[in-house]
Amino acid sequence: MTDFVVGKIYFILIRLKIKFMELSILKVETSGIGSNVYEDKETVTKFEVMDGCPSRGETIPIRLFLTSIDLAPSMKEVQNKFSVRWYINIVLTDEEDRRYFKKQEFTLYRKQVEPK
Repeated sequence: MTDFVVGKIYFILIRLKIKFMELSILKVETSGIGSNVYEDKETVTKFEVMDGCPSRGETIPIRLFLTSIDLAPSMKEVQNKFSVRWYINIVLTDEEDRRYFKKQEFTLYRKQVEPK
């Protein structure tokens, strides 16, 4: 895996006193059928992106390299019994220890190598 995640976080209007911001990658495995569904959530990695309150109009660039993280391809509903999903989770914590979340699913897949 030689890819990386690139993004920016814009603070247009700030009403909260933010203590810190974390970025984490979550792996969610689901297995079973019907009422016997088991879900396992695992935090693969976690980074502190920002410490302290940003000023109005500030932009935080993010570049997360995936080479050092042990990742596997996404699998959705394999024989309607098993799936693996990946999420990027951003958590803001304010001075009163309230947490604000944003979670976004992303898909990993293997590139097919053409025979020579």
